[in-house]
Amino acid sequence: MVAVCGIEVGGGLRQEVEMFGMAGRRLFGSRLLPSTRPSAGVVVCSPIHGEFPKNYRREVLMSRVLARRGLAVQRFHYGGAGHSDGESAQLSFDTMCEDVGAAADQLRNAAGITRVALLGTRVGALAAAATADAETAAIALWEPVVDVGSYVRQAYRARIVSDLRRGRSGSASSQSFDEQMRAQGCVDVLGYQIERSLYESLEGHDLSSELRRCTSPVLLVQFGGSEHLRDEYTKVTEHLASHGVAVTAAVAPLEVSWWLQSELWRRDAESASQAPLHMTADWVAGILGRSDA
Repeated sequence: MVAVCGIEVGGGLRQEVEMFGMAGRRLFGSRLLPSTRPSAGVVVCSPIHGEFPKNYRREVLMSRVLARRGLAVQRFHYGGAGHSDGESAQLSFDTMCEDVGAAADQLRNAAGITRVALLGTRVGALAAAATADAETAAIALWEPVVDVGSYVRQAYRARIVSDLRRGRSGSASSQSFDEQMRAQGCVDVLGYQIERSLYESLEGHDLSSELRRCTSPVLLVQFGGSEHLRDEYTKVTEHLASHGVAVTAAVAPLEVSWWLQSELWRRDAESASQAPLHMTADWVAGILGRSDA
């Protein structure tokens, strides 16, 4: 592990940046600490590929909101992505789950806490659900991927739409995702390589199955669309409730087209993002603040 670089970021908050983990498999981490000793912590499980930059600023803002409530927040890059060690071909669903666990351990050790919640977005939410265990205090899910098929269809549709906008109608429209994956071993979607290792490791995983053993409270936040939950999320929440899980569902008035929206962060977008930030912070702080938990 390299030395931790720590800086004050205002309001008494302290940010610590480091590489942690085993040599050759180190993860890039950024930890935000409150002005007082943290009471608990939250690990942020980011989305991947083209969805990662779309959510980056939102995760930064979420970290600040949580830290101001006395919680330590750990963000990180998965191995094979971002600033972490490894190549993209090494990224798989299994390694993502391992990295979530490593980040949770790092947060516990560095912040001197025992109680940790997970906040995951899109495929990161699926990894958070799969990683959660008896020690996980709570799980918050932003726009979670319910099944891998829907994730792949949305990504591939974005590529086709992008090609059509540019006046191109090439292989994306003439070959299926599966056909290109079998032929090439990876598929390019708007400049991001979806590798065979990730695609095959994701097959067979779905949100309801990953949450089957869940005993922690769950928050599911849908972004935008209708004021009502979409059918896929309704089924997940009903499944959890039928198994005795304390589940809360909410709809945030925030429209996000995960692959196609501009990566530029606008003031109006930041204002619209406040709803999921504060409803999530209220819920997480309420769970982690319980003296009997």
